[in-house]
Amino acid sequence: HRAVDDAKATSEIFIKSMDILNKNGIKDFNKINKLIEEKDISKGESFHIVIFAKNLTGLKNLYKLIS
Repeated sequence: HRAVDDAKATSEIFIKSMDILNKNGIKDFNKINKLIEEKDISKGESFHIVIFAKNLTGLKNLYKLIS
């Protein structure tokens, strides 16, 4: 399993996100939450992904994730 790689990637994303917030003068959670309130998600960019399940257990777990 690549848990170490996943944790490293997550930490790099977090640090980059904090840098972006800091550059924009956002220093507390209330300001972060206001960013979401002002965004109209229906006008944002959409993404497409294809996910395959290895077996029926994986398929069931996938359904749980997206439900």
